Amino acid sequence: MGIPPPVMPQPNVPVENVVEDLQPDKNKKKEINGTRKTVRKTKVNRKRERTTETENVRTKRAARRESDRQRQMEWERQRKEQLLAEKAEYEQLGVAKTKSSNLKCELDSLCETEENNNTETEEELKTMREIQEARLLEIDKYKYGIKGSEIKLEDIQKELSKADRQRQDMSNKIFAEHRYRKRS
Repeated sequence: MGIPPPVMPQPNVPVENVVEDLQPDKNKKKEINGTRKTVRKTKVNRKRERTTETENVRTKRAARRESDRQRQMEWERQRKEQLLAEKAEYEQLGVAKTKSSNLKCELDSLCETEENNNTETEEELKTMREIQEARLLEIDKYKYGIKGSEIKLEDIQKELSKADRQRQDMSNKIFAEHRYRKRS
């Protein structure tokens, strides 16, 4: 086998025809240019989509942060209102205890007076007993109120402890998310 002979133009074919055969077809050029433009447009569109996606992620993160901040502020506002209500209730409890103590002293005084005045008439004794019974009922009423308030206070303190733990957990979570976002 040897080397094939070189291809030579045929003597009867004009040179222009040979040159035209070697040039790419104009339609092929248009097709190649159209394909290149399509590829460029696709790349630009993909870049735009990535940019839009990045902006959407940033917007969502900012919205989530704002939502967390609003939720935290609302929780703190509610907590403040709750604490103020508890404070008012505790003050009422103190007033009730003071009044109960005063009534008890007055009752003791009445009892002493009853013992010291054995010479008084039956009617006076009856009146004093009625007053005493009324006062005892009032004392029982205040004791019941105090007991109920103390139970409420214990429940509120339990809720306060629970809310403080929840607030701390929420703060820790937000702080951790914030640190994670900063790293990202």
